[in-house]
Amino acid sequence: MQWFAMLAAVAWMMGAQPALSQPVRMPPKVVEVEGSRMAFYPAGSGTATIILESGFGADHRAWTDVQPLLAGKARVLSYDRLGLGASGPSKRPRSAAIAAEQLREGLRQAGIAPPYLLVGHSYGGAIARVFADRWPGEVAGLVLVDPALEDFYTRATLEAPAAYRALLEGQLAEDDRAGLAVQREALAWETSMLQLRQTRPAEGSRTVLISAQQMLADVPALQRLWLDVATQWAKKVGARHVVLDAGHDIPQRDPMAVVRAVEQLLGQN
Repeated sequence: MQWFAMLAAVAWMMGAQPALSQPVRMPPKVVEVEGSRMAFYPAGSGTATIILESGFGADHRAWTDVQPLLAGKARVLSYDRLGLGASGPSKRPRSAAIAAEQLREGLRQAGIAPPYLLVGHSYGGAIARVFADRWPGEVAGLVLVDPALEDFYTRATLEAPAAYRALLEGQLAEDDRAGLAVQREALAWETSMLQLRQTRPAEGSRTVLISAQQMLADVPALQRLWLDVATQWAKKVGARHVVLDAGHDIPQRDPMAVVRAVEQLLGQN
């Protein structure tokens, strides 16, 4: 199996493809980041600012069901990472750290000051964690929605190699359907996981972790491992851990679960 194909399959497995059935909300607020355009979609108002970070290969439409529910509580922004949606391309690798740097610059250019409450789904959870690690004074809290956790991939390789390999091989057909930006995020997947390993533990009192009990339900060994990794991570950092009887696409299937987690953190301010 080719190295890139394996990385792409790992990332595509996260199941966070763009919600293409949802129309792009126009017009976005566009700012310049590293010579390219970045599209923000603001809603609501208030002293708190909620930033919605989409999963692997997904643009702002992944939050179509969540954002209106939050807009009555605070200012909330979804956006398109460079290379996705209405945003322009990026000349830099598409790792979580670079995505976090570009988001921060976009927020600065848009005049959106911290503190931020970061809500990250899947791969977006990795970006949110890196952002919080690098600029902790700017982050009021984290809501991680069935996030990509670095220990899962290591443990899957060591503890369930046959099941993991079968899963990856079963996903390879998806690679040819992925656009260039998606492929570039996949290519940087291993780098992003390394960046997560180098982050400091999140502040548990300001972190809510939401896990999908049905993630990888068709591969029981990996399903159990996915939940165990999440449980152990939550214990390590002291985060509140919510397990839902749902699949990976929580923002679309159970948007109120995300809203409740945000409300809990807003109530602590």
